Amino acid sequence: MLFDGVAKSVWNKFGMFGIQMLIPTRKHTPKTVLGIDWGSKFEGYSVICGNINNFNVMWLLPDKKNLVRKLKERRTLRRTRRSRNCRR
Repeated sequence: MLFDGVAKSVWNKFGMFGIQMLIPTRKHTPKTVLGIDWGSKFEGYSVICGNINNFNVMWLLPDKKNLVRKLKERRTLRRTRRSRNCRR
């Protein structure tokens, strides 16, 4: 395709190589849906074009117990820091 003049080579700002078509490839754009699943332990994303599932991603969230412990510690440190500033 590159040698025929149908496409040209492009580089993005991250240094990744790709090709860009110079002629239209199709007349219509397929219906595309992005599905998002906000779970408690996992996050999931899915891209569906027509009836075909094209892309699935699952992210592991950080441990909830560790997160709750850190938030509790931040809260106590904030309270002690604020109580230091005013005398009672």
